[in-house]
Amino acid sequence: MILKGILALFCVNLALSEITPSETYENSLSVFEDDPDKYKLFWKQLDNNYIQFEIFCRTTGWLGFGLSPESDMIGDLVIGWVDNNGQSFLEDTHAERRKRPIIDAKQDWVIISAREYQGQTTIKFKRKLDTSDSDDMVIDKNTQYLLFAWNDNDPMPNTGNWSYHGRNNRIVKNQFLIKDNGSNSANNIKLTTFFHILFISISFIYLYF
Repeated sequence: MILKGILALFCVNLALSEITPSETYENSLSVFEDDPDKYKLFWKQLDNNYIQFEIFCRTTGWLGFGLSPESDMIGDLVIGWVDNNGQSFLEDTHAERRKRPIIDAKQDWVIISAREYQGQTTIKFKRKLDTSDSDDMVIDKNTQYLLFAWNDNDPMPNTGNWSYHGRNNRIVKNQFLIKDNGSNSANNIKLTTFFHILFISISFIYLYF
């Protein structure tokens, strides 16, 4: 009975601690496998050429998410936070190698909701797959390097002056955002056709030789 009680309590705590997004998503990524709740990303492609993200990060300051053409902290970045008054901010930026991000002249990321609660910041936002903005990367089936960063200090909005994330508060992950369903379907058709021809050939050899 004691063992059952401990097990039940463990299951309840696990259920309560598990991060749950505000809506259903097709994809998710725990940035740190040994600490899944430290930084978690959910995303899905919308019908109107948009892609939507929901991020959970254990920080009381800013969080950053981005797309990179390579496995380095450069590329198309979005930085968001919730200040002490509960006001939320989201800034569309881009970064060159080893330089502070620059705020884009055209702001293409759209914030949907944001919250800071019990040491965790949650931000939900969306963007067009192709914004036609030279400072943004097109999001397609080749987009695979994702950038993550955070800091426990809130910046001042519209200044581009974010506290440096440091060596330990950044990471690059290799993760495709868009599934290449068309390519997979074509490959499946080709594979099925190949085995079909192979089966007929083997049957012909077996019957006539």
